Parts: sequence; C-alpha cells; structure tokens
Amino acid sequence: MGLLPEINEERTINNVKSFFNGEYERLCRLAGGGITISSPKLDGMPRAQAKGNPTEAQFIKVANYHLLVKTVAQAINACSPVSRVILLGRFVQGKPTWQIAQKIGYESSHFYDYYNRACLEFADTLEYYTKLLKDDDLVEDLHSYENDDT
Repeated sequence: MGLLPEINEERTINNVKSFFNGEYERLCRLAGGGITISSPKLDGMPRAQAKGNPTEAQFIKVANYHLLVKTVAQAINACSPVSRVILLGRFVQGKPTWQIAQKIGYESSHFYDYYNRACLEFADTLEYYTKLLKDDDLVEDLHSYENDDT
C-alpha cells in the first residue's frame, strides 16, 4: 500500500490521448476566437434592464480558455525533455511518430514505451498545475485509478 492511489496506466494514457485529440484542439480554438464587443443600440425607447452581463460572461469564458491553454503549456514544459519533445511533436505539431522517434534518437519499436511514459508524465504535471488554479471545475483529472469503476 502506497501513499498515492494506484493509477490505471492504460486508461490514463487513453484519457491523455483523448484530451489532446479532441478537447485541446477545441480549447485552443475557443481561446483564440476572442469575442466581439459592440456599442449598445439606443433607439430612445425605455427598456427593462437585462439580468446579468452577457459581455462580461463571454470575457470570463475566454479568459478561462486562455488560462487553460497556458496551464497545458506549463504542464508540457514541466515534463522531462524527451517527454516534452514527444508531447509537442505528436499532439501540438501533429508530426508522425517516426519523425518524433528519429528526433529523440529512439527506434520506433521503443518509441511507444516513451510515448506512453510521456502521457503518464503529462497527466501528473497537468494535475499539479491545475491544482494551483484552485478551481476544480476548469479541468478534470486525466488520471484513471485502479479502484475507479468508470
């Protein structure tokens, strides 16, 4: 029995791959899309005040997306040099695995061991950096634990 819960490595690796192949791309689009602000239109007719501030809500959403993209970048940069090259090459730059394997100097047969290790390392560093945000709703933990039924 250790201090930390036992990680289901296969499911954690799949969670990281799924995050980068779907959510991360969308997150980057949403963070870079910005928002449009327009002046209020006045026609002289009295109106009831709208509840809330939709422009402010949009600013908050976009700011959170930017924060999450920055947090993912910090998590990647906190990984070991080999893992960083693998994560950036595969998930950010979209390079084929043979090019990344060639760059780090490993044969393709051993590449997937390092690739899986990079995914596990990223899950750890992302957990650390998201804990610093002190907002559990922004990003869910990519780890899958042995005692989880999900």
